[in-house]
Amino acid sequence: GVSTCICNTESTSRTRQLVFVRKGLESRADMVTRLLLLVLCSTSSAWEASPVHFPPEIEPPDDNRLVGHLKPFGHQRAPEGPVPEYDTVLHPREFWEKHVSKKLPLVFRGAIKESGAYKLWTDEYLAANYGDNLVLYEKRDEDRGHSARKMPLRDFIQKYKNRESNIYAVTLIPDDMRKDVQVLPCLLCGTFYEFLQESNLWMGFGGTRSVIHYDADNIMHCLVAGGKKDWMLIAHEHKEKLNMAGGGRFQGSGFSLHDPDRIDMHTHPEVAEVPWLWTTLLPGDCVFVPAAHLHQVRSYGRVISATVLFTPLPFFNDSGCENASFEYTDLNQVYLHWTYKKGDKDIDMGYMNPEQVRMDLRLMLNEEKVVTSESFRAFILYGAEIDVSPEELFAALDVHGRGYLTEDDINTMPPDLLKTMARAIDPPHGEPEVFQQLEEEAEPDEHDEL
Repeated sequence: GVSTCICNTESTSRTRQLVFVRKGLESRADMVTRLLLLVLCSTSSAWEASPVHFPPEIEPPDDNRLVGHLKPFGHQRAPEGPVPEYDTVLHPREFWEKHVSKKLPLVFRGAIKESGAYKLWTDEYLAANYGDNLVLYEKRDEDRGHSARKMPLRDFIQKYKNRESNIYAVTLIPDDMRKDVQVLPCLLCGTFYEFLQESNLWMGFGGTRSVIHYDADNIMHCLVAGGKKDWMLIAHEHKEKLNMAGGGRFQGSGFSLHDPDRIDMHTHPEVAEVPWLWTTLLPGDCVFVPAAHLHQVRSYGRVISATVLFTPLPFFNDSGCENASFEYTDLNQVYLHWTYKKGDKDIDMGYMNPEQVRMDLRLMLNEEKVVTSESFRAFILYGAEIDVSPEELFAALDVHGRGYLTEDDINTMPPDLLKTMARAIDPPHGEPEVFQQLEEEAEPDEHDEL
């Protein structure tokens, strides 16, 4: 582990990082080092000081308390080691064989340093070029209690550095910003390419942290600007020891009810049995988080990330990989199922892949190779809560009004119809009303993070 001080110079979006290897330092020298870091990072008011030791050292308790009691998650047990790292991006087939198929995370160092986002995304550039786009924003310290709210990106940039506002953005990358974001070569052919789902923008300042959670989709998360992000990753098989909520049949995601800043080890001593891996992302780095892989993230300074979500499948078809050139490709050059453009009524973030809906419909086919209204209703209501009746939803899909769907109907169903079902299964993220007055919104500290 290393002790780091992140000093973020906002005018240039460059990060100065001072790293001192802690191993072998005497206690007095260690204290001097920490003081030196604090002094160096406080010499300019434009810098955001954040002395951090990660992964944390496990310290024995002073009394009869359990190790890590009422301390942040990660202090209860030493990590198993770092997430595997690569200096070059893997070929899609190798990516599948070594990591995706085995549900193993990885880090690609410096993978997106050619991206326009890495080179250009200062606050000034974003406000001037993309400020009219709406973004979803939430409370900085995540508790998953309420929906996100919306505001123009330009207004968000004016507010997010103010500690009193306590907000950060997590939203679909607007269409006109996609040209700045690189798609990694490991996703540019085969099933990965066909099942790209959505791309998200994360933007915050001054320190954010997530709850312990997992997502329904495979994620490629790239830090494009600012400070750093510390990640703790846990295999899905250990979720029962983390007091989880969510994870319904059509939901696919879940989160821990633990306060990640204060783990009560007397009530939940099983947390000490949870193994975890760690990594620290710096600008240009990307981490692959497999679907359903638990993780907890802390960020420092000004940070902007771009993520690409792709559907987890039990197979990989490498069609087109042999002839793929893997030249630089941005998000504008690929098809994403869920997008947002300026003026859209909703920001359709967090839905399932429409092609997964098609696969579910195929599972409903009976021996006559049709889906009836009755079988559709039974399938949908089994473990799911939806906002419309199954009969209404089936009628929307049954465009010919025959009372059943054939296999050919399912195979040729257009994406918009598949999205109708996806929206019904999972309500939209954030408010449906877009054109609202900012002064009508509640104070930002009343809003909760994803």
